[in-house]
Amino acid sequence: MEKNKTGKYLKYAIGEIALVVIGILIALQINNWNEQRKDSIIEKVYLEGIKNDLKKDIEQANFIIGIYLTPLNIIDNIDSNFKLDSTLKLQNIDTSSMSITSLFRKKKSFRPTKGTYSSLIADGKSNLITNRILFQKIQSIYDEQQSRILSLYDSFKTRENSLTAEYSYEKFNWDYKTLTTIKNNKVLATLSNFWDLARWYCIYLRTMISEINILIDEINAELKK
Repeated sequence: MEKNKTGKYLKYAIGEIALVVIGILIALQINNWNEQRKDSIIEKVYLEGIKNDLKKDIEQANFIIGIYLTPLNIIDNIDSNFKLDSTLKLQNIDTSSMSITSLFRKKKSFRPTKGTYSSLIADGKSNLITNRILFQKIQSIYDEQQSRILSLYDSFKTRENSLTAEYSYEKFNWDYKTLTTIKNNKVLATLSNFWDLARWYCIYLRTMISEINILIDEINAELKK
């Protein structure tokens, strides 16, 4: 009889332990599910923020390209050796009352809107982006393409300083007619080299815009999952 009671107690104890273990496992599973749900929400907040920042970058890049078009086309019209891309060409530029001062200085620079991405990296939350291929593409835009554009502008800025120092008289005393009629190949060649950097600057911006548009589509697809 005692043996029967002991067997029943053992079965009862094992059953109790099993119930406790199952309860713990269920609790852990629910906790994991809650954590994953929270992480998913935070991930979407980051992706939405990055998408909105990238849209601002597109607007800024298009605006900058727009203000570079006139001087680029002027140089292209003056210098037959300057090869401007067809996508950057303008028609019927009015140069009748134009000052050439602007040809001796760079225009506005591109400054990426990277608050969300910087926060993601600084907070060590990049692992929340579960689609790692998508994250690599985001990294490529910010850490490679935009860094390359910033570096090119720095070269542009350095060239501007030497241009102003060397041709300060021409910058403030010549007009468009003087530039086109006087046979000063050195000034024209220097300006062409200066604006060739701007040409590449605009090309890089255009490439970035194209890739950002593709990336935004992929982010939208990820947000719908």
